[in-house]
Amino acid sequence: MKRLLVLTVAVIFTNMPLLASDITPLQIMFVAKTMFPEATDVTVFISGKDASGVETTFGRAASQTQLTPKVFIIDDTKGVGEAVRQVGDGSIILMLNGGVLNEKSTQLFILKKCKEKQAALITTSKDYATLGALAGLYKDETAKLAISLNLKHNAHLAGKFTPEFQEKLRVKEVIE
Repeated sequence: MKRLLVLTVAVIFTNMPLLASDITPLQIMFVAKTMFPEATDVTVFISGKDASGVETTFGRAASQTQLTPKVFIIDDTKGVGEAVRQVGDGSIILMLNGGVLNEKSTQLFILKKCKEKQAALITTSKDYATLGALAGLYKDETAKLAISLNLKHNAHLAGKFTPEFQEKLRVKEVIE
């Protein structure tokens, strides 16, 4: 029994850097609430392969940020289309990357629809921000949360994100 306990603790500690490298639902919802303090609802896209325990985690994050998430678990491209169709104009979309959401064609489709609906896309990928998402959250080389803000493809929101606001949000990179 003692060996099992030691083995379990060893496995947990050796995987901690791996576990700590992911952006949590609380972090992405906190950034969304900071960027849009007037918001009450957000739409969440998450890959089906990463969906275990998500409902509970987003529920906890929602109670702390006062945002109500509408979660779409997406397994395939058909799911992407159905989820995007239900997004309203001017919505805030939080996307935890993985699975079908990382495919290039899916990325371009989501970004195109967000632009059409003037929806703010906040994602856990710096690459998505480079392609056109409003913000990409990622861990930098020191494992600290970093934010990449794309105002080039989100010109309708450029006035909101002043240099002072960017400093408050601790934006690491601005794409103009």
